[in-house]
Amino acid sequence: MSIVVFSPYGLASEETGVLALLSNFLQQSNFSISALQCNGAFSLCDRDGENGWRRGVRSCFSCLYEQRSVARWAGIATQEVAAFITPDDVTATKRWSLGITPQSFSHITFEAEAVFPLVKQSFFSRFGVDHPDASSEEHLETLRRLMISSARMQLGAKKFFLSHETHLALVAGGGDYLSSSFITAARDAGVGVAQFRWDILTRSVQVSHPAAERAYSCPLVFEDVTTMRADSRTWPGEIVRIIDELMVFLGVSAAPMELPIAQ
Repeated sequence: MSIVVFSPYGLASEETGVLALLSNFLQQSNFSISALQCNGAFSLCDRDGENGWRRGVRSCFSCLYEQRSVARWAGIATQEVAAFITPDDVTATKRWSLGITPQSFSHITFEAEAVFPLVKQSFFSRFGVDHPDASSEEHLETLRRLMISSARMQLGAKKFFLSHETHLALVAGGGDYLSSSFITAARDAGVGVAQFRWDILTRSVQVSHPAAERAYSCPLVFEDVTTMRADSRTWPGEIVRIIDELMVFLGVSAAPMELPIAQ
């Protein structure tokens, strides 16, 4: 089974820790697993909110460093989404965006996919409203940039899936435009998707099943998983048991896992 992980916001995502643990185990179980990473290919993202919605010089470099550090800790290979977005894609999406107007934004499509639903949560995160004010140039310009970025993310993800046989995608989030656009491309390619979504009410990561309407509630949350030892034999038995349960839930359990020996 070939698996791809998409967690584009580095350590800013509460879901990153459990995804890293799971990736580590999958790699050790001889699954083919890699990570597709955002490397600053887009002009804005939800993590910009950490800096008052201003893109700093080092913002993308810091985020990419975190993504690479997590992947390196988990022992999995990485590829960058920009490698799958060509200059022609940039030109085509820019030309397509000229059709985004106050009258058309809610129903405009890109390659038969409605785009506004994919960016709606990111727009809300930025402005606190569900729909742009037609009289606000800032609203419309931000919406246009979000929709262009969503279209490019879809193109990049589709090309990734065309060039890589993939059976399962493990995705952090699902509401922001990057992850929702990636999920759309994955499902269009016939790839199963398991979403890892932080639930503040239960203080847990809710994991959706890739083929059924059910979820697994995972209590594992880490501020920085890379501070742990990467060798699973050193991890507490409870952590190993939870990851084992999660693998069984997702249908990717190869064999019973080796629990740490109590000293």
